[in-house]
Amino acid sequence: TALQRDAPALWRAVFERYEALDFGGALGAVWSWVSALNQRIVEFSPWEKWKDPAQHPAIQDFLYRLLEGLRLVATLLWPAMPRASARIYGMLGLTEEPGQNDLAWGRLEPGVPLGELKHLFPRAQAKERAVADDAADKAGPPPAETTQAAVPPVPDRIDISDFARVELRVARVTAAERIAGSKKLLKLQVDLGSESRQLVAGIAETYAPEDLVGRQVVVVANLKPAKLMGVESNGMVLAASVDGRAVLCGFDQDVPAGAKVK
Repeated sequence: TALQRDAPALWRAVFERYEALDFGGALGAVWSWVSALNQRIVEFSPWEKWKDPAQHPAIQDFLYRLLEGLRLVATLLWPAMPRASARIYGMLGLTEEPGQNDLAWGRLEPGVPLGELKHLFPRAQAKERAVADDAADKAGPPPAETTQAAVPPVPDRIDISDFARVELRVARVTAAERIAGSKKLLKLQVDLGSESRQLVAGIAETYAPEDLVGRQVVVVANLKPAKLMGVESNGMVLAASVDGRAVLCGFDQDVPAGAKVK
């Protein structure tokens, strides 16, 4: 699989950054892997395939690869975030600390019972957090983990040629409706000037469908199609995240549909 093929390049890149004391860069590479796992879940859509009993073996194989990917994430996190790494190992039913041999793909033994599943970074009230922080201080937590947990890792800078691969276009919303069973997703029909597209956007908690019709948005036009909640999306609408709310990108004057954003 692609995950297995890409795993050696990932851990080599992560440990090169560790050795250069670039912890933010190392964790940024790990988070990119986590994003890839999330994307594969969306693309595979096991909740849809489960309706067909003939797909169950493929789903089981997929879930094994997903958990093995998470095990590799925990292994790579160990030098900077040992407590978080240990929690992931515990949820995967693993009891030993990660070692160098655990960088190899396929170390997760089929049939091992999972441990208790819990939030990796649970929310806490201020008093509870103070108590936890005090206990962690007494235990002598590694400073790298404390720093990285508080400050999001800085992503690697990209070359202009990398950015040029992303095709951003202006689109005008022609229709919008909620997706049954989802609080966050809207199905949009948009005009890209030369064609119409169907997109799925996680903006339903901020925008009512009827308020979006006629509005201009910025779309990533060259994304591969993906299914979300069983609805195909041919692109992605750009929005900022402000206190958990999606805020759409816009313009201070009318722009023709299909115009390139660069």
